[in-house]
Amino acid sequence: MKSKQYLTKLAAVLVSMISLVAMPLYATEQKATLKVEDAVKSALSYSNQMSINSKTNETLKEQMKLDNSTTYYQYQNIYLRKAQNEQQRKMLEDKIAMDVITKYNSIIIFEKEIQQISKNAEISSKELQQMSIKNKRGLVNPIMYQSKEIEAANLKASKAAKEEELKNAQTYFKVVTGKDVTKYTLDDMIHYEPFRITTSVEGYISSKIDIYLQYDKELAKLNQENVPVELGYIKYITDKSTAESATLSLEDTQKTLKQTLINKYSSLVNLEEQINSLQSQLDLLDKKLKSVEMRYNAGMVSVVEYNKQEVAKQNVEIERLKLINSYNSLKETIQKPWVASLQ
Repeated sequence: MKSKQYLTKLAAVLVSMISLVAMPLYATEQKATLKVEDAVKSALSYSNQMSINSKTNETLKEQMKLDNSTTYYQYQNIYLRKAQNEQQRKMLEDKIAMDVITKYNSIIIFEKEIQQISKNAEISSKELQQMSIKNKRGLVNPIMYQSKEIEAANLKASKAAKEEELKNAQTYFKVVTGKDVTKYTLDDMIHYEPFRITTSVEGYISSKIDIYLQYDKELAKLNQENVPVELGYIKYITDKSTAESATLSLEDTQKTLKQTLINKYSSLVNLEEQINSLQSQLDLLDKKLKSVEMRYNAGMVSVVEYNKQEVAKQNVEIERLKLINSYNSLKETIQKPWVASLQ
């Protein structure tokens, strides 16, 4: 009896030991989730542009320290450039964030596309196998069989091309964020929130451009109003002409940017309609899939036919995600014009 109890206890200990050994092995197989917010934070700390901005700000702070020889114009010029530098820092943050979010979502979409192509290739392979048997018996049109062979080869090539796109996107992402996404799991929820300008489109866009070009305008105005005469007439005329040209150039930039953003807003509205249309298609395909699933479970349709219906729905889902990613990027450039223009 004691021997039996001993063996039971020994077995329990062995099971516990095996569990303890197995747990770390299992844990090493799990990938941590890289949230897009964390990727953005990493990119901000990794950015050379942000470092340059900080160094410029420190220089301007030093220049702000007054001495007896500082004129009003010199002080005001430094003051405005410092204010502009601080504004540019926030704009850089917006630009980097948009870039990272867009690339993050693109990687998710590439992965989904590769999975989809693999599924299509699997279906195509099954159909080819079935056709091959019939082909040997002369029951298949040779042209149809050859077309199916070409389809299988094209899917293989498409997968290789998409894998290369994914690899390039991953490499770029690592350069920007310092994060190797192959070592992480990504959160594949790509958020979609429609945006409409409820007031005047022209007025909304003008207000955004005013924010973007605020300090360029103020500096141009300062330069134009404070051209020193004491340096000589020729120098005065040259500097005055340069200052006036800068102001006119800004006016042209504002007009061009305004028209560009108005056009972008029209494209945004069009994209929203396309997304809504794809959502309607998805709703219909979901109903069809449920119907085919019932027939498949009843043995009325083949697994290939069921898989085809699955793939048809997933194809539309991916197209919708691609449009949403484009929509979100376009929306950001309208709400924050500097993300597309700021260098």
